[in-house]
Amino acid sequence: MTIRQVATGVAAFGAITAALLLVGLNSIGGVFAFFQLGLFVGAPLAFVLHHELRSWPVAGVMAAALSIALSAISAQFLVWFEVASGVLVVLTATTYGVVLAWLLSATDYGRAESRRH
Repeated sequence: MTIRQVATGVAAFGAITAALLLVGLNSIGGVFAFFQLGLFVGAPLAFVLHHELRSWPVAGVMAAALSIALSAISAQFLVWFEVASGVLVVLTATTYGVVLAWLLSATDYGRAESRRH
């Protein structure tokens, strides 16, 4: 699985979450948003960093921490401009995570595997 595939999956889940919230299915949309904002948004970034972290449990914790951080930044940004809503927080945080993962996936920053060969 590539980083871009993970990022695309996160983007698709974010779009489904936003659609559920938009049509008024707040119960299931809220559960989806919980996982999207609490774990999935940072998953592509943690996947990128896994080679440096060298541990899947640490990458999982990093995914949660990055997700919460990106969600908080998104919420603060939207509150600052007084346009905050659940749907916009999901869409903004998802966009931040996906774009950062796509940008980092194109960069070779001295991974351990490339140093061995």
